[in-house]
Amino acid sequence: MSDLRVPGLTLAAHLLRSATLAYPLAFRRRFASEMQCAFQERCSDAWRDRGSRGLAAAVSRTILDVLRAGLGERLEHRRTAPAPGPHLRPDPPDRVPMFSSTLQDIRFAARLLRKNPGFTLVAVLTLALGIGANTAIFTLVDSLLGRPLPGIEDSDSLFALYTADSGGSPGVSSIVDFRDFEEQLDTVSGVAAYKPRGANVSNGGVTEQLSSMMVTGSYFEVLGVAAVLGRTIGLEDDIEPDGHPVGLISYGLWQRRFAGDPDAVGSELRVNGRAFTIIGVTPRGFRGTWLESGPDLFVPMAMQPTMMPGNGNLLERRGWGGVLVLGRRAEGQSVEAVRAEIETVGAWLRTTFRVAQGRDYQVVSFAEGTMAPQARTMVVQLSALLFIVAGLVLLIACVNVANLLLARAARRTREIAVRQALGAGRRRIVNQLMAESLLLSGLGGVVGIGVGAFLARAVGQLPVGLTMATGIDQRALLFCAGVTLLTGLAFGLVPARRAAQIDVNSRLRDGGQNVSARGGLSSGLVVVQVAISVVLLVTAGLFVRTLANLSRLDLGFDPAVATVGTDPGLQGYSTAETAQFYAAARERLAALPGVQRVSYVNALPGPENDGEDTFSIDGYAPADGNPVALFSLVGPDYFELLRIPIVEGRGLLVTDTEGTQGVVVINQAGADRLEQLTGRPGLGARLSVFGSPWVEVVGVVANSVTSGVADAPRTTLYVPQQQLASTPFASRMTLLVRADGEPATMVEEVRNVVRSIDPALPVFNVGTLETRMASALAQERLTAVAIGAAALLALALALVGLYGILAYTVSRRAAELGVRMALGADASHLVRMVLRQASALVVLGLVFGLAGAAALAGLVEGFLFDVAALDVATYVGVLALMFAVSLAAAWVPARRATSLDPVRALRSE
Repeated sequence: MSDLRVPGLTLAAHLLRSATLAYPLAFRRRFASEMQCAFQERCSDAWRDRGSRGLAAAVSRTILDVLRAGLGERLEHRRTAPAPGPHLRPDPPDRVPMFSSTLQDIRFAARLLRKNPGFTLVAVLTLALGIGANTAIFTLVDSLLGRPLPGIEDSDSLFALYTADSGGSPGVSSIVDFRDFEEQLDTVSGVAAYKPRGANVSNGGVTEQLSSMMVTGSYFEVLGVAAVLGRTIGLEDDIEPDGHPVGLISYGLWQRRFAGDPDAVGSELRVNGRAFTIIGVTPRGFRGTWLESGPDLFVPMAMQPTMMPGNGNLLERRGWGGVLVLGRRAEGQSVEAVRAEIETVGAWLRTTFRVAQGRDYQVVSFAEGTMAPQARTMVVQLSALLFIVAGLVLLIACVNVANLLLARAARRTREIAVRQALGAGRRRIVNQLMAESLLLSGLGGVVGIGVGAFLARAVGQLPVGLTMATGIDQRALLFCAGVTLLTGLAFGLVPARRAAQIDVNSRLRDGGQNVSARGGLSSGLVVVQVAISVVLLVTAGLFVRTLANLSRLDLGFDPAVATVGTDPGLQGYSTAETAQFYAAARERLAALPGVQRVSYVNALPGPENDGEDTFSIDGYAPADGNPVALFSLVGPDYFELLRIPIVEGRGLLVTDTEGTQGVVVINQAGADRLEQLTGRPGLGARLSVFGSPWVEVVGVVANSVTSGVADAPRTTLYVPQQQLASTPFASRMTLLVRADGEPATMVEEVRNVVRSIDPALPVFNVGTLETRMASALAQERLTAVAIGAAALLALALALVGLYGILAYTVSRRAAELGVRMALGADASHLVRMVLRQASALVVLGLVFGLAGAAALAGLVEGFLFDVAALDVATYVGVLALMFAVSLAAAWVPARRATSLDPVRALRSE
């Protein structure tokens, strides 16, 4: 009751007492005090909201309602059997102003929740976990697929242009083609091209390899991005090849390297050994336009010879498909108009230039163009799966809270009856109970924002290979608010309507002991919880088995080696100096104590190794294009170091250098492919790689993981790095060292050797191949952990729901159980009776759960490895686990039924 001093409250109480004389005597004896308390609380609320006028209105309405209900009850009592409670009448018209009544409901709901901290805490935390999981997933998915990239103006009018050669997968475009589009397109206000690229960067201190981006002079103008300090790269910076060494640094690099000093603009930055002038700083949060690379440095596209040393001027080669293209539609122009004009220009390119024959130019949305098509497909599929999982977790949380509210409503039947006796209609009762539900969901939403922010940051720090914004922005807050509102309605509406539709007469007669109105719905909710838990457990089981299968997968090599990568070419080394560097590094490392073998490779095994290209076969004329293969440049002893078995022929030797017969080693999958194409053995075949003269296949090695861990063996050609020492391919390599003991102990030794040769050379890929292969499973591990955690949470909530319904049933059937025990029923009989009830609910939930898991199999199948989406072992294991833990949860209420004292149970009734 409110502690406000309400004038005239004593007089009003006397009036109410007089009005209640209209009710039968039995009713007044039983409920007079509750009616007085509820009446005084209503008067306090009315005085607080509207003053004396509101108080007078509340008193008069209540007195009239009590008189009307009491007289009606007396008339009904005389016509029928005596009934000690009020007659349930139709809802009176709600004369309380909506805003005022809503505030009253919210205040009353807050007081009730504060008086029941245990219930409130459990409900809020349950909802927060479900809402937080959905908010985190929305934040990450929206960052990758929906949210406009920060700092870019009107991204809806932007588009991306993909090029596909000879019907292949769409990808990067030719810079020369881009220039033609730039000149001939009239439906655009501008087009730009960019290329992510690593660079060795130093400002007088330690040199480090940073992510950079080569951009055309129109890049920042097309995006509508201005510098926060200095200026951006313009058309005047992108004219003369390799002639204007300027750069724009990111806000993060400005803070990290220059401590936010404004004098950074105009200072010198050495990039790949050449002096560049810093002309500006990008806005805070601007991450460029490629989600797989968050650049720290932007340089003009014309600086390509410096950024890609040893390749010459690629900007004049129409065959070099190395850039990504974006554009902005002109005002009033549609996407269809842009697409039609690009197709027209593309047709002209195909007929004019031989190298462009077969090229297909595709216009896609700007959001689609911010990551590779394969990566986007994976993100979309994984996002859909995670949204389903998070939605099921939220649903089971709602079901659990709905069960709690049903139990709570059953215990509040006397309170609800008194309120109806005081004139509250069904609508007002529903509104008050819905206020409690929405207040609970609101609290859960507030806590869920914090949970979602924590989960989003945790996932954003994992090595998933994409740059994601993990902050909770306005879109995420709106999503969270919508989920919170729907959640409150979902778990609150049915319990509220059930509570408002009770038979008040019978409830007042039996003192609120009848729970039949609740039992069926609560049991149904438990079935739903069990079914959802089965779906999530089956899905989690499939992903855990996939992760286990991948973890046990034979890589085809021994990864216990130390790795340190470097790129002397970016530091200005000539090809001869690069060859000398690797020869010296190999010699010094081999001299270290405990070192068994030393070699190097241009691309370590793993998902990033996707350097696929075509090659020619001597004596074979393909009908549909040359075959493709993965290419690895490797040093001597590479196969011996990784312990890859040589099946036929030999490996690569120290003597396989420039000037000697060109050789190549192929894996078993490649040898089989060659034999399939030509009908001749792979060993001894002559191939042409990178347009080189014919080289001979001198060895066949066993298949090993080269790219994705779960990928099928792909044709792989191992080319000796020493025979390509004069090419730019031979510069960026990773040193591999196998030594006695743990490979991690050798990492610092390898780094020190590199520093001893050139202290200014930055390094990368520092670690062990074991760690790298483990991180290659980051996506699978993240998915298994996320779905596994969701499944365990759902299982816990389902068990709590099952325990709650059984415990509540046992407590409400105390009299019945007492009679059974008085008549001689033993403890085992009561236990079996309760367990039978639990088993019926669980079995029904298992059936529906199996159907749901089977329906989800199509979406899950593409993520699995070496396990079927309808794997019998997983399904049987989940069924057994679910049934066992469910019966364990039911055992405690069942045992409690046997501890009842039959005399006390019957006496309390």
